[in-house]
Order: sequence, then structure tokens, then C-alpha cells
Amino acid sequence: MAIFSLIGNFKLMVAKKYALISDIHGNLEALNTSLNIIKEQKNIEKIIFLGDYFSLGPCPKEVFDILLNMPMDTIFIRGNHERYLMERIWESKKPIIEGMSPGSSILNGIVKHQEWVNSKIGDELKSFIEQRTKISYSEDIGSIHLEFTHAWYKRDEKAPTLNEVKEFSKKYFTSNKNIKKFILVHGHIHLKRIEIQKDFSVFCPISTGLPFDKLAKGTIGYLTINDNVKFEIQRFHYNKELTIDLLKKRKPPFYKNLIDTIKFAEIRNNHL
Repeated sequence: MAIFSLIGNFKLMVAKKYALISDIHGNLEALNTSLNIIKEQKNIEKIIFLGDYFSLGPCPKEVFDILLNMPMDTIFIRGNHERYLMERIWESKKPIIEGMSPGSSILNGIVKHQEWVNSKIGDELKSFIEQRTKISYSEDIGSIHLEFTHAWYKRDEKAPTLNEVKEFSKKYFTSNKNIKKFILVHGHIHLKRIEIQKDFSVFCPISTGLPFDKLAKGTIGYLTINDNVKFEIQRFHYNKELTIDLLKKRKPPFYKNLIDTIKFAEIRNNHL
């Protein structure tokens, strides 16, 4: 697709639209619904997945099979849960997750779920993470730089502050004189983030499979680049009851807490 067409002395940017799927967390129904919605649209340039695909849900293998068969130009960002799987965190004597207290019931439940996910997917999991996922992905479109991460290129467990993005963008502008605007899109926090500054913006499209904003619907983010930058979030209904029924049937570690988190769209750790 051509990005620019020249008319006289002016540059007219042809729109590029990205669909953003973030934090599926083993929620097959939410993933399938989101892909069907995207498929109905004709103007999607690329689908970008923002990490955390398999853990904390009932269907890691089914989600894996779908992602494995996506077109090779699909962009997959590596999330912190992919790192836990790569590190085989369940084999650690003192596993560390996002600042949780060592030995806590929540940490132990999540660690056990990682082991369960690994057992369901098998040896293909490691090669997929190693070969198909990236720590970050970037594109320059005209004078706009796009950066896609799970949380932040320096770390995967904490999203950047606005000041961190500001300082990073300043360095990028200095080394890339043609770039005038810096856009960071990340996942991980499971909440909406729309922060627009003069020279840079930060966006998060909530979570496709496990939102924490108390609205129990899936999400798709859309980033459109033309003469301006447009960020949108689409909420959609999916069959939550089927996801909950699968959690009850398969009983993966930590499943009672996950059922409540899906029902109420916020972190619920009442069953420990």
C-alpha cells in the first residue's frame, strides 16, 4: 500500500488502520469474536497483538492453535506471561511476579496456572514465543513514529509513565530529524489509556479477553494514521458464560478467581 501520493507541492497521506488485540489470556470466545469483527472490515492494514495470550484462561491450546495459523506478517508482541512461560517460572524456588509477596496464595495460583498452560500446549509453545513474538515493534509513517509494546521496551511488568515516554520521545526526535510525532501503544494494564500531548501520545486498548474496567465486554483497539492520529476502542459482547463454563469444567489453577474477574471485569481474588 502506498503511504503517500504527491499532489503538487503537498503530501497527502493515505490512511493506515491497525487493529489491536491485547491481553487475550486464554479467552477463546473473546478472541474468536474479535477476529470475526475485524474480518468484516475491509480497511485493516495489519493486526497487532500486544501480548499475554495463553495464561489465566480456560483455553490456552485453542488460542495457541489460532495464533499459530495467523498469517506470517501478523505482529505478536511478547507479554510478561510469555516470559513466565519461557522462564518456566514454576520451577523456581522463589518465583517473582509483578512485585507480589513471595509465597502468597495469589502468586502461587498464577505460577501453577503457568505450569498448567505449558502442559496443555507442549513443546511448540517455546518455539512460537522465540520465533514469532517480539519485545516491541515499530514503524515510521511519514513524520510519525509508531511503537508497539506490551508494557515498555525496558520492562514487561509496568507500563511507562508519561514522563518516561516524553523523555524517550525527545531522544528519538534528536536522532531522527524527520520524525515529529511519537505514538506508543501498549497493553498489560487492562484499562483504557488515552494520553495525548503535543509531540507524543500513549494509548492502551484495555484487554480483549480480561478487562479490568468493570465493563464485562471484550475490546478491540484501532489506530488510524493519516494526516492525524486517531485512536478508538470498540467494546463487544461475547459468550462469557461459555468461557466461565469452561473454567468450571477444566478447573485450571486459580480458576475460581478468574471466573469472578471475568464476571465483574475487575481483579477478584476472593478464592484463595
